[in-house]
Amino acid sequence: MLSQLWELGKTSAIPTPTRFPALAAHSFITEQLTENPSVWKLSSPYLKDFWRIGIDVSQAYGFRLRPHQAFEASLRAEMDTVAKFLPLA
Repeated sequence: MLSQLWELGKTSAIPTPTRFPALAAHSFITEQLTENPSVWKLSSPYLKDFWRIGIDVSQAYGFRLRPHQAFEASLRAEMDTVAKFLPLA
């Protein structure tokens, strides 16, 4: 499933259960009821960003979640980057 989250974050393709079966199985992407053919959407608007802050990839371990401290550091750095673009209150 981590490999699919990583791939999702790097692609502009529309998420479908065919392309991302594990994400669909665990409700990370869900089908939206419409009059047209089925439309699949992300369960969270931040899901495409998770690969950058929450997943490590290596030859030795493959895909794995970052340790808690590394995740928090990545999250803080991402929040600082986003904050630079927000208007001051």
